[in-house]
Amino acid sequence: MSSALIARIFFFYGLAFFCMGLAILLELGRISDQRLRNALRMLTFFGLVHGSHEWLEMFQRLELLPGQLTQPLVWQSGRIAILAISFLGLAGFGILLLMDRDRLRKWRWAPVLLMALIWVIGLLAIRSSSLDRKSTRLNSSHSSVSRMPS
Repeated sequence: MSSALIARIFFFYGLAFFCMGLAILLELGRISDQRLRNALRMLTFFGLVHGSHEWLEMFQRLELLPGQLTQPLVWQSGRIAILAISFLGLAGFGILLLMDRDRLRKWRWAPVLLMALIWVIGLLAIRSSSLDRKSTRLNSSHSSVSRMPS
């Protein structure tokens, strides 16, 4: 598929999420149930952030991001972080919607924080393994250079 077609798909996909978040934001004042209102705030956050992520992905595919070609790791890391943050908002929506009001109220953010912690640990593990591979390649290239006859 061409980049232009993929960009259109990402544009409308992002627009759908962004419009969902905006529509919920505009209707929050009309909701009388406090628990539902709190949960929908998290869904609003998810829609706005996730829609923005899809647009960022669109601009990345079109190679329109400043510094994208010179610093791809920065853009990739930022994009993945935005995606993870948006899904934390979606998890928060589900938790707040399903949680009983009185019981376990002080623990309501524990699952979201646990998800964030797991994400950070996974990210660090991936980064660590990537750095290990680089150092192994560097060590092997240095040892092959040192073995060359002079």
